[in-house]
Amino acid sequence: MYFSSLSSFKRSINSCRFISHFCSQNWQTMYANLFTHSDFLFSLIVLSHPIDLIQVQSLALEIPHRILYVDAPYLESYREQISQLNKEYGIELLFTGDILNVCDNFMGRATQGTNVELIQPLWQIARDQLFNELREEQFEIVVSCVNIEKIGESLANDSIGKSYFELYEQIEQRKQIDSAGEIGEFHTMVINTPFFKKSIQFNGNSQIDETGRYLFFHFTQIQLRNK
Repeated sequence: MYFSSLSSFKRSINSCRFISHFCSQNWQTMYANLFTHSDFLFSLIVLSHPIDLIQVQSLALEIPHRILYVDAPYLESYREQISQLNKEYGIELLFTGDILNVCDNFMGRATQGTNVELIQPLWQIARDQLFNELREEQFEIVVSCVNIEKIGESLANDSIGKSYFELYEQIEQRKQIDSAGEIGEFHTMVINTPFFKKSIQFNGNSQIDETGRYLFFHFTQIQLRNK
């Protein structure tokens, strides 16, 4: 999630270019993650989006990073944490990458009454448009976690730790799989973009979580390199 103190802006039709422009400006910006103390949810979130890799992403963006924890009841806890960011840092905008309403507009409800406006630049974007835009903008995206039950063991093994663009080409015609992973079929991490000051390099290997349902990529030796 990206938070900003920018009070007004012109929404761009081309969302990736907008975010690129947004991150290149001298606006007060923060990269924040809200984690739960629930053992299963926390484990899944961290396996899909490793904290140490997120911290390196924030260094590549040259913006501060904060970890916030939420507990049940989650809606109230989210509102409390978002409100606190508004009070402490003057945060006024919250950017998320949601495309579908898969949780009954949870983030929309979570920002109500917080003085923070929710911005969803990818909302309901066509998957082929998103794919083409990310590729044209030269994003480098790695598949970090896959739900074996939803995409199958063979495809899971073939895609984990590899480029999202390779996975997309294999699933774009499969109607039971959202090619952006919006129904939890898979998760990704960005390792390079034009607006990263440095790119990210890493090693790692694939592992299965304790439930046997998820195959994730264990990132190791994460570091920044000059472009």
